[in-house]
Amino acid sequence: MTRSYKNDLSKFKLSFLKAIKKIEQNYFQLPYADMEIEKREVYLERVYCYELYHQLKISLPECFDYTVNGEVNKSHHKIIKSDKIPDFIIHNTSQMKDNLVIIEVKRLYQINLSENSNSGFVKDMETLNLFVNEYNYKKGIQLIFGRNESGKMSNLVDKFKYKSSERVDLIWNKEPGKVFYGINDIENHL
Repeated sequence: MTRSYKNDLSKFKLSFLKAIKKIEQNYFQLPYADMEIEKREVYLERVYCYELYHQLKISLPECFDYTVNGEVNKSHHKIIKSDKIPDFIIHNTSQMKDNLVIIEVKRLYQINLSENSNSGFVKDMETLNLFVNEYNYKKGIQLIFGRNESGKMSNLVDKFKYKSSERVDLIWNKEPGKVFYGINDIENHL
């Protein structure tokens, strides 16, 4: 029997967007004391991702039939022979037929849009496209968080249109509680 993924993806999308909206300011931008600057806030991907993982786990319905894992090293995988380490995978462990979603997360201000970059956005797009096109993941998500202070989001959207598979979506968490899903929604809020 072939499984229908539309309902699973819909449940996941609703829970994922809810989880993103629950990320509070102190996880979005970590405040810390500095001897020279009275107060400073920094975007930290790891802090954001740990809180996203927590919020996602409590937002998913109890009957959700997938496992959420973070930063799984695939280099020793028998089928996925890749050195890619996705930020999140939503899958059924020990089988390849029920891989639901792969997610990459990036801080907006750190993104390097250069084609020669071995890190950042271009690398994430390669990972997402590889997993949805070659390894049976039903959906890829590139999640960007951070305010558009440098105007970089417009260039990122253009690059995304050029680089992404049709099964890869773009989400922008502009600030705590503000999430835009998809190219049209994001372009309307630049």
